[in-house]
Amino acid sequence: LTFTWDPLAPSLATIARHAAAHLGDYRTAASALVILGVVAWYRGDGARAQALHEEGLTLCRNNGDEWSAAKSMINLADVAEGLGQYEKAASLLADALRTSGDLPQAVVQYRHALAEFADADDRRGAGQVFLGLGSVMARMGHFESGAKLLGAASVLRPGEEPGSVEPSRAIANLKDDLDTIRGALGDEGFTAAWDAGGALSLDAAGQVALSSAPQ
Repeated sequence: LTFTWDPLAPSLATIARHAAAHLGDYRTAASALVILGVVAWYRGDGARAQALHEEGLTLCRNNGDEWSAAKSMINLADVAEGLGQYEKAASLLADALRTSGDLPQAVVQYRHALAEFADADDRRGAGQVFLGLGSVMARMGHFESGAKLLGAASVLRPGEEPGSVEPSRAIANLKDDLDTIRGALGDEGFTAAWDAGGALSLDAAGQVALSSAPQ
């Protein structure tokens, strides 16, 4: 399969991107970023392709468009896989599944990503998996496991505690899930589970991730 494009496509997409941003039309701007990201990838500029897809993802998230955000994650996963970043690709695909509501498949994919990050000894990557899987656990009603995984993530990804002065974008994106867990467990129960997760070793947190929902 040979990929071809109109030579004017990048210029037109760039114009559309800036015009749409000026008019507040985030959907058109996001679509233009997808086109630019695809063109950058097929021109051999993987770093620019990632940057453009990430910009589109941020735009969709900032406008509460979770479905389009999920599609942006899939684009990013494709680029990451093409660059040989297999752990990142697996995690992004799991994030897309979680965002689109396919929670059982998200669990499967997060566990696959966790195995990849463990093999690469990537603690921060594992923390990203715990964030996503903790969110899934909250949505599936496994509140204590969710709190533990998020607590573990806060240690592996320092500065991401929900009560920190400048909470990370990742934690901010999980506010609804954190509120759900806190509502189910109560403040005391939430804090106890969060702290217990933060005290876990990476291997122990991984065991929580593997056993926290049906296989």
